[in-house]
Amino acid sequence: MSKRQRATRATPGLRERRLPRWLVAVLLVIGVAAAAVAALRLRPSEASASVPPSRTAAPERPSRPDGVPTSPLSDGDLQRAADELLAAADPRLPQNKHFTPFAADRLMWMRREVAAGRLTVAFLADAESIGIPPSVMMAATQLDGQPTIFIAKPRFATFLAEAGASKGPFGQQQRNDFAVALVHETVHLQRWKGKPVDVNQHVREESFVWREVSLHVVRPWRALGQPLHPRFLQVDDAFKACGDQLPCAAIGRFAQLKP
Repeated sequence: MSKRQRATRATPGLRERRLPRWLVAVLLVIGVAAAAVAALRLRPSEASASVPPSRTAAPERPSRPDGVPTSPLSDGDLQRAADELLAAADPRLPQNKHFTPFAADRLMWMRREVAAGRLTVAFLADAESIGIPPSVMMAATQLDGQPTIFIAKPRFATFLAEAGASKGPFGQQQRNDFAVALVHETVHLQRWKGKPVDVNQHVREESFVWREVSLHVVRPWRALGQPLHPRFLQVDDAFKACGDQLPCAAIGRFAQLKP
């Protein structure tokens, strides 16, 4: 596979890249895609509660000899799904009237930056091989000075399979969860000050971003009855218990990457 595949025509189009190994440490301590999406449906009870009534849970996928699930989706399937979910996160669409100004501003910023060639949204093809935990679906970083949101291909395939829809039209919760993850990453990029120097700084950064997204996206959507993954709600409840103040000890487990 070449290092860079041709971008599709969807907006904001995806490229597929392989990361140099020196970036592993960076990705393990910076903007980790909303862990709620990164850890989607860890327990069967959560999966049952989060699947819309009109859909059925995806069947258990076959595994490789090492126990890692294999994806029945082709690269083309994943590309089309990602492009469609990215397009569905457009705040200007009628279906997104529930988007708060905070969410809309950050998603429009992402779209403008992609259109101007100043931001890349790309598949990360070899997340496992370079040590990115399989629970991570998105990560924000800078690659060669270019702000970049990576979507880990294996985890994205799992995200699609677990929601029971691998192609559009996607359900409301699937679109909401994907949009919240994108907002989370744009918050990281807009306040980028370089990679955290240690785990404590990483936790502080993640906690700040979690709070911003909870207060300005998750909580308002929750009040409107918008479907969201239970983990988003758990994070929001944790902040409520902390009086929406930082530091918040209960957020620590959501803010740390664990293989």
